[in-house]
Amino acid sequence: MSGLLIALQATLREVATTFPEFRRDFAIQPNPVLVMSPNIQNNQFLLNFSFFSGPDGEPMEEMSDKIFSEFMERLSKLIKDSSQQDLWGSTAVSTPQTFESEVDRRIDQARNELRRFPISRIKYGSRSVLIKGMLAELS
Repeated sequence: MSGLLIALQATLREVATTFPEFRRDFAIQPNPVLVMSPNIQNNQFLLNFSFFSGPDGEPMEEMSDKIFSEFMERLSKLIKDSSQQDLWGSTAVSTPQTFESEVDRRIDQARNELRRFPISRIKYGSRSVLIKGMLAELS
């Protein structure tokens, strides 16, 4: 679990730097803080994330929305472009060894951490990614 949390925090901060309007926020102290709220609902362990303007600060809803939306966009693209097994267990497309950016490399790390769980789902807005081992489903 700690590997996943570290990977998600690093990835979301890296995604934030792709937005010129947020670079300054992450360059000065105090940085925006990524807050996690754990919850159990319908026998599922849920982690909710949001950026706040410091340890005791206000929610940064616009920042959170843009960063999480971009994260989901890039995660979906990575999954679409990566290898997946077909019905017979063969790999249809090979996974790229190089990444276009540090953000994409970080997103791949986060995906690999999600794969460690038997089943994981990451959702934001209307987008959802379900990961079962090496298989992924986008909706």
